[in-house]
Amino acid sequence: MDNDAQTPEVAPEIQAAESLRGARPSTDANVFIMVTVGILGTLITSFGVMPLKGTKADYLYGIVNQRGPVQYLELLMSFMVVAMLFLKSRVVNRNLRVIASNPLPHDLDLNNDEGLQEFRGSLPQRPEFAWSILLNRLDRAIALWLGSKDVGRVATWAQSESSRDQGSSDSSYALSRVLMWAIPILGFIGTVQGLGQAVAGFGVLGGSADVSAIKSAIGQVTVGLGVAFDTTLLALVLTTLLMFPLTSFQRKEENLFGELDNYLDDVFLARLPSPEQKPIVIENLEDSIEAAFR
Repeated sequence: MDNDAQTPEVAPEIQAAESLRGARPSTDANVFIMVTVGILGTLITSFGVMPLKGTKADYLYGIVNQRGPVQYLELLMSFMVVAMLFLKSRVVNRNLRVIASNPLPHDLDLNNDEGLQEFRGSLPQRPEFAWSILLNRLDRAIALWLGSKDVGRVATWAQSESSRDQGSSDSSYALSRVLMWAIPILGFIGTVQGLGQAVAGFGVLGGSADVSAIKSAIGQVTVGLGVAFDTTLLALVLTTLLMFPLTSFQRKEENLFGELDNYLDDVFLARLPSPEQKPIVIENLEDSIEAAFR
């Protein structure tokens, strides 16, 4: 009892709005799944090009399996980006479907607190509530409205939620940006490694008159140059192929949050009763002064 008495009181509308019924949903991709898909994709690609060895497409086998470990790291990172795009596309498409389903009924009277509270109580029972950004925003917006009856406060809160979600969405691309930066860097590292190997072969070539040693040195130079050019080639090709869908999908995710804001503005906030619509009953001088300030 003493502990309860010492606890500072919090406004009931704040408690209602901030009472979470689970974690806030977001558009983040699962990093563990990304790494798993990256490893599996690299292994499948490595073994999948083996039948090309000795054929006219032998170059594809060589560029994957005969250019050192840098190629495998480039493929690993590329498949991680592909997995991220796939995972995030599922989240974005599901959230867009929730918006299209119009979860807030048009016939719901927002002046009826009991009906509004009943509707809010039904939201967590929906299976999509755990991952739907719109349903969670509606839940908190309704809670704040029931506690404050202040349209301006609810609108300000909705704007801050929009900014928070957009910031979270932008930060969710941090890993993909690092990967897209690291892939060409790895290509340049492979180039330096291959050139170093080729230069070492030239050193052997210049200091020996034995034909077999010269052939071996030429082979070393050729392999080194192959590593030097092919690692950069693969890195640039992968980066180019991934950059366009990554940029396009990031734009699509930004449009999702625009649709969320438009839905809340048009379907919820616009239907809330304004202060001018509330009847003002003047019973005494204090009420009349308060009405004048309103």
